[in-house]
Amino acid sequence: MIEITNMPSYIRLSAKEQAVIDEIALKINRIRLENEEKPLMDSKIIHKLLEHAVERVEVDDKGNLYYRK
Repeated sequence: MIEITNMPSYIRLSAKEQAVIDEIALKINRIRLENEEKPLMDSKIIHKLLEHAVERVEVDDKGNLYYRK
């Protein structure tokens, strides 16, 4: 088994990825403000997206990633 340690605490996003995060953040934060809740920072939204995504990711025998339905 491979053990991964010292994962970086930052990731570099492409312009396209950042645009998608911005769009999601705007949608989430509009709803939160309508409900008189504080807006979420992009980093919090990214953490939540990762939490949900990693629960569904699988790896095939060739090392390719895919998502369970």
